[in-house]
Amino acid sequence: MEGFVKVLCDPNEIAIPDELLDTSVPSESVDAELGVLSVRYAEHIDVDTAELGDTVICSADSESYPDGRRIILYTSVPIAGAEEAAQSAIGRRVGDSFEAVIAEKKASLTVERIIRAVPVEVNDALIESIGLEGVRSVGDYRAYIEEKLRADVIMTNQKSAMMHLGNVMLERSVFEYDEAELMREVDAGIDEVRKQYGEYYIDADDEEIRSALIAQKKQLWAAKEFCRVRGIEIDAEAVKAEAEQMMEMYALMGEDIGDKDKFLADSVDAAYLNAMFDGFDEIVKAKMGV
Repeated sequence: MEGFVKVLCDPNEIAIPDELLDTSVPSESVDAELGVLSVRYAEHIDVDTAELGDTVICSADSESYPDGRRIILYTSVPIAGAEEAAQSAIGRRVGDSFEAVIAEKKASLTVERIIRAVPVEVNDALIESIGLEGVRSVGDYRAYIEEKLRADVIMTNQKSAMMHLGNVMLERSVFEYDEAELMREVDAGIDEVRKQYGEYYIDADDEEIRSALIAQKKQLWAAKEFCRVRGIEIDAEAVKAEAEQMMEMYALMGEDIGDKDKFLADSVDAAYLNAMFDGFDEIVKAKMGV
């Protein structure tokens, strides 16, 4: 069915929450990355007594492990089947023997070696040894990390801000359509949604799926109106030609795309939606100042 937008809410006039426009990176986040670097390049030394965080290397009794393998216990990282053994190793000294359960098998273990990772100082020498282009000091590395984290913040907040614009625009726009016809079409599509996207709707009831389908319809109508208002032209024939090439590729791979006409129509609809989201992206970037 076809519906249309009687009054489209201008997304430029929608206020975006300040937290979604914030591109700053807390200094604590940069400090945490420096801490990770300190541990990543930690110095490994042998010690006599095991503490939490140490790696304990043991030999096992020949009856339990006749192949003579070494048992490595990581006291700070829970490894399935060796959790109790790792905890039992804490406080042991080199040469100590103790009983433990490894993967549900009882064994007598003897501590052969205890290795401790000692975090190193993050200084200019360490930073230079890493070999990052243009990064030669701790200050350079902080700036490098801050820029990477800021890029992540911008990407995450951009997506959330664009979703916010889309949701509010649909709420504030006025749509005109035959409600009875829409409900018949939506109800007929519920089973198809469960068939194609069951894993995403496994816990959803029919009403939730119905609401999602209605929102999709309105989003498409809004996208077409968004393009019309802004003079954005969608070359439907070019889109269909590209879609037909994709269909040929799918056919070569033995994949069935279903109804051809629906696939082509969906491709054109996707072009309208992409154009609208590109517009949202421009709005969000402008308000972010990026």
